[in-house]
Amino acid sequence: MVSVLIILTLSPVRGPGPRASRIDAIGETWGKRAIHSQRAKVAVLIDGQNENAAATKEACLDHDLISWDLPSSKDQKFSQAKAMAYAFERAATLDFDWVLWGNDHTFLIVHRLLSYLDNKLDHTKLMYVGSRLYGPCCGVFNSGAAGFLLSKPAINLLTTQWRDPKNVACDLNNKRNHI
Repeated sequence: MVSVLIILTLSPVRGPGPRASRIDAIGETWGKRAIHSQRAKVAVLIDGQNENAAATKEACLDHDLISWDLPSSKDQKFSQAKAMAYAFERAATLDFDWVLWGNDHTFLIVHRLLSYLDNKLDHTKLMYVGSRLYGPCCGVFNSGAAGFLLSKPAINLLTTQWRDPKNVACDLNNKRNHI
């Protein structure tokens, strides 16, 4: 039986209501089921520069969700890609078979997700599970709103590529790589 780390980022689309209320809703619904499954954990990325971090952390504590403070950055425009790199670097050090990236308004049916992963996919191989979207502003991209999964080998490969200073295609300081 596989395990999943679910990482929730702050949605670029703000609302409805304060973020802490969305984290409360997750904690009272599918987040509770994830924790009770004992095979999934939920980590919430906290951006102290763009949200009420204290309220969001309190909501995480109230529901046994993990909170990860994003390092502060002066470059607000491209924070989503750097937030993903930070979160995946942390995930690479933890004992999970899969990592799911989603927004704080993504809804999951956790028992179905775990059943699918147990019975249909091989977590020991490089795997991406999701639907790439196209936007007229930015071309093809992976959406946190729909969520996507990466196997642990895929996370390890991706983080290795991000750390390689010779890999221009994965350089997080290159604005073209932030979509």
